[in-house]
Amino acid sequence: MTNPAVILEEQRAMNANGQLRCWTEEVLITPPLGTPLAGYFTERRAKGVYDDLYASILVLEKSNSAVVIIACDLCNVPENLAESIRKAVAGKLDIPACSVVVSATHTHTGPSVGHPECAGYNQEIIGRIAEAVAGVTDSMEDCSLEYGAGIDDRFAFNRRYLMKDGTVLTNPGADNPDVVKSAGVVDHSVNVVKVVGSGGEVKALIANCANHADTVDAEMVSADWPGYLRAKVKENLGDEVAVLVLNGAAGDVNHFDVMNHRVVQNIDEAKRIGGGYGETVLEVCGRTQPLLVDSIGVFCESVQVPYRKITDAELSEARKTVAELKDDPEARLEGHLEAQDIAKGNKAVKLMFARGIVHAAENMKNATKKLLVEVVKLGDLAIVCVNGEPFTDICLDIKDNMVFEHTLVAELVNGSIGYLGTKKAYKQGGYETLSGNRVCDDVEDYIKEAAVKLMVQAISRK
Repeated sequence: MTNPAVILEEQRAMNANGQLRCWTEEVLITPPLGTPLAGYFTERRAKGVYDDLYASILVLEKSNSAVVIIACDLCNVPENLAESIRKAVAGKLDIPACSVVVSATHTHTGPSVGHPECAGYNQEIIGRIAEAVAGVTDSMEDCSLEYGAGIDDRFAFNRRYLMKDGTVLTNPGADNPDVVKSAGVVDHSVNVVKVVGSGGEVKALIANCANHADTVDAEMVSADWPGYLRAKVKENLGDEVAVLVLNGAAGDVNHFDVMNHRVVQNIDEAKRIGGGYGETVLEVCGRTQPLLVDSIGVFCESVQVPYRKITDAELSEARKTVAELKDDPEARLEGHLEAQDIAKGNKAVKLMFARGIVHAAENMKNATKKLLVEVVKLGDLAIVCVNGEPFTDICLDIKDNMVFEHTLVAELVNGSIGYLGTKKAYKQGGYETLSGNRVCDDVEDYIKEAAVKLMVQAISRK
């Protein structure tokens, strides 16, 4: 292990060429009652508020380079909204828009910002964040960074399961007798970047762990477990500490412990999981080590990736399903429908996906999606950001490249293009593979190639 005293001495030398400085803020973004909520197949509207939503902002500056990280309590941040926030912040700070990264915690009880009714709300978010950063220049403080990591295997489970008939089902249910075993792995790491003021006080924390934020399941606004993680940290370190939760690669992960017959969704579950993660973050926070920061920056690559190929057999089956169910009263998208209903054989969900496949086959044969991969360099640490929901194996492969001493992966940053699975998973099937307009089967290759390329670029930048 590197001697912390040596790192501090090296950092002092680097600071002679530009002291690292920071600024933090947390902006309230709780939507009004009646707002459409995101995350499920059928519409829900906010009937109340369990807990407030925030956009947590961290601005770092060193040697005329800046990095701005904004973690929003949203299910996703569509590219157009992310671009508007980035441009607004960049304009206030007089920095390139590419230096700003906007992430979503993926709470399923936040506003559906892609819904037409949320257009006014979106403009309000942009305005509030821009207003908050307007005074940054006069408020920056000297700081240093520290890093630590731990393991917490209590709350996250791979949600894809091998069944007795050889198929793979997502969320098969707690008491399904046909479940054989989990079909994938989980990254249980809990990563903490601590921003420390010149007097030794904690200014901000970046907490990074992977789990779907879908534990509440209600028509109520809630930040879900990321909000309760944040609350636990503040309870112990002080309300003035900004806490940015960057969700990891959770495309194939959630909190359902199927093998132990525990599938629970309510606000108490969000508090249990968020509080538990918060305890782990605090434990790691107590043993972080100085991070050597020679330079900071954001490195970006945009790649147009093709949509999936729909086979003649898939299209034929989808058309057959549409013909059989289009007039079936039981196939109406009504009530409370989500991913679990696929395993239950719900007719409405089956029809919805079949129609999606037909539409994609007939209208999107040569279409592409913009995959955005970014690397936030904070000295010896890299945060690899992806504008979708990558599977765990992709995250682990990126970390295994060891370009940086420390590597984190964050999902749903600066956009949302859906699930990003592995070739193996797409062959197996399951909910995440069904969409007609999903990306191609080899998207993992695009992600990993871009991530490694950017990390190599970033590590060489002094």
